[in-house]
Amino acid sequence: YELAKNLQEMKNFEEAEIEFRKALELNPDYAGAHFHLGLMYANQERYPEAQVEFREEMERTPDDPTVMFNLALVFSEQGKIAEAIPWFEKVSVVQPDNSEIYWKLAKLYEEQGNKEKANLQYEKFAQANPEEADVAFYNIGSEAFNQRNREEAAIAFRKALEVNPNHADSHRQLGYCLVGMGEFDAAVQHFRKFLELKPNSPLAPEIRQTIAQLSG
Repeated sequence: YELAKNLQEMKNFEEAEIEFRKALELNPDYAGAHFHLGLMYANQERYPEAQVEFREEMERTPDDPTVMFNLALVFSEQGKIAEAIPWFEKVSVVQPDNSEIYWKLAKLYEEQGNKEKANLQYEKFAQANPEEADVAFYNIGSEAFNQRNREEAAIAFRKALEVNPNHADSHRQLGYCLVGMGEFDAAVQHFRKFLELKPNSPLAPEIRQTIAQLSG
């Protein structure tokens, strides 16, 4: 088992799989072996196999929120929203302070078109980060933006601005998202708000140039 984990960390997945299987041959109930196999399969986008391993692990550790969470992720990655949601909901009961769960649930409910439940999860996310909700939303948006997912980033930046309409960097980043989405007029509005809030920012010249280009 330990050899398999080391091989897994070295990304030698083929040999790691062999060693995990050997560990399970010796002890079919060895806690963690199925879980790590599931993680390895998930990292290789072998989602159906990962799903099987996570379920096997849950037979041995039925209340482990980490296993539930990863099983939910596997369903989510396969676009199986109806299967993913109940597992994320279970994790939220066990780990009510885990704000990441509320964010993922909100996104899944949005994909289902259930705005009411999505907004409830966004509220829970903000409540789990009461003093820094705007920053938390901003950080999620920045991560999505870095992954070139402008639509998800825009949602997060808008949520940050709902919490704090004067969060300057959210205006700036939302502006860039909107440019990429072809919504130039709206982008200009957010860039101008950024300049209003941070007129002396080192980024101000760049923002002014962008506004000029979009308005020309």
